[in-house]
Amino acid sequence: MRRLALLLPLLLALVVASPARAEGDDSPLAEITPRSWKTVALFLGGAATAFLAHESCHVVVNYALGSHPHIGPVTYLGFIPFFSISPSANCTASGSCYQDDGSRFGPGARGMYAIVIAGVQCQQVEDEIILSTEPRLRYQEAPFRKGLLAMNTGLAIGYAFSNWMNIEPPQGDLASNDRLLGKLPKGALAAAVFVPAILDILRYLWPDSPWLPWVARLSKGALIGFTFAL
Repeated sequence: MRRLALLLPLLLALVVASPARAEGDDSPLAEITPRSWKTVALFLGGAATAFLAHESCHVVVNYALGSHPHIGPVTYLGFIPFFSISPSANCTASGSCYQDDGSRFGPGARGMYAIVIAGVQCQQVEDEIILSTEPRLRYQEAPFRKGLLAMNTGLAIGYAFSNWMNIEPPQGDLASNDRLLGKLPKGALAAAVFVPAILDILRYLWPDSPWLPWVARLSKGALIGFTFAL
């Protein structure tokens, strides 16, 4: 199961990055057209941009709410090194939040939630813009945008599975907010991240569905609604 959690985002990226084809061409060979190095580079550039946007959103919301973020090392599965961008504030079990220097953190628990979930929310907004402006992206030669979508949906699904399987580091986005959202069942936040990502993949695969876009948009409101549990 741990291997599945690591491989699933990659597999989804390959699905989302399926080549463009002519409309109405449903032959099996239409899905395996050759690619150029430029196309691959653009796809990987889109994925890298999505990752940078995720981390940048954490930084921007930190500073906007008066927190000074710092970068610290984390480890996945006990041996995969990575990093986290953590706020300079922490919240107690009672809901009171303080900066590292002992001063009160004005935005409180809701501000902390906004900081930690900012990366995922930016992903959802990016995906919505991509799929709303070009619903038939699957049939377009748009490797950069497909790279963005692949990274965003893959990260969201990876986050959800690592949280459900208890292999997410305590500094992770969902694990951090699980401690704040103590009134909600564990895994509820992961579901709110997982479901919109799956729906956006389905929108990509079946762009002519009249109801999938609206269900996906409604599902993305869950992350905002969770603030009322704080």
